[in-house]
Amino acid sequence: MELCDILRKNSKIIRVSLVGYGSSASYFHLPALKSIANVELFAAIDPSPQNRNEAIKEGFRNAWDIDNLQNLSSNNTDLVIICSPNIFHYEQVLLLLKKGINVVCEKPLCLNYKDVEILVDVAKSNQLILCPFHNRRFDDEFIKLKEIITKVGKITQIDLSVQKWDLSYQYASENFYPKWRKNKKFGGGMFNDWMPHLIDKLMCIVGFEIPDVINSISIASCWTTDCDDLTSIQYYWREKNLFSRVNISALDYSVNLINRTERVKILGYNGAICINGNDESGEINLFEKDKNPQVFSYSNNPIEIKTFYERIINAITTKKASLQPISFEETLLSYKLMDLTLKKTLTNYG
Repeated sequence: MELCDILRKNSKIIRVSLVGYGSSASYFHLPALKSIANVELFAAIDPSPQNRNEAIKEGFRNAWDIDNLQNLSSNNTDLVIICSPNIFHYEQVLLLLKKGINVVCEKPLCLNYKDVEILVDVAKSNQLILCPFHNRRFDDEFIKLKEIITKVGKITQIDLSVQKWDLSYQYASENFYPKWRKNKKFGGGMFNDWMPHLIDKLMCIVGFEIPDVINSISIASCWTTDCDDLTSIQYYWREKNLFSRVNISALDYSVNLINRTERVKILGYNGAICINGNDESGEINLFEKDKNPQVFSYSNNPIEIKTFYERIINAITTKKASLQPISFEETLLSYKLMDLTLKKTLTNYG
């Protein structure tokens, strides 16, 4: 039986509220939520009157100013989705968990590992769902990559890359502070914006093992003064003899012209995989020894996030945190690696 059929059979209404109704909420989260039959949109909480009005138009029963976050309780909401700027994640998630409410939080879950540990402990002790929104592992691109990755044999190198021009503040709210991703006081920078996704993918591939060697450099250049717009990282696992490079940049103007970059390169004893494209679509090229190259197209559609939320709702309905799409252990290991990387990072900003 498909998960969607199980949810229909266990047709308990799941009341969902959302904190931070900007572009990320409306583009990624809302289409998936509205496609699930037993979801009720209870409240959208946002400091902008324009955003609150838009939320009502999109089907939320209530729209409140951020000062009314305290109005949420386990009596009116089963799940809260946090889409506020990064600096607010920890305090908002902690407040909601202590109220007995399940939480999905946009990445990064927190800005340091100690806070992640606290939140996971609170969620566990209250038997609640707490899940970072690492939606990129549900992309068509990554699903197809996992289907063919064994064909390259023992993996020797993994390169992951995100290339942009300007920091990706298109998912911030124009009615709040549209360039907050360029500002350290809001938890901005390319590292916080993209590393949770790339580390989640990398850890999925290597089996959630922490590397033995970490080298990293992070700079502020033409877009920022107090957080990064370019980060380059090297990882090495001795026992696996596996090397990885992770590069995140907001300095690639060619993206504006050709709208595609090399996103992934995986090298193995028996072949290689190269992925070229952008966040929406592109090509996966498989090169195997003594075989003709194969090309697979991918198309990343936000509606695919429905699978993520179906699993979240199933975990809430059955009261089994073990069913959530990103486990507590995976969350802890990914953010531990992010924390270790930051500690090993040389920067030219404070």
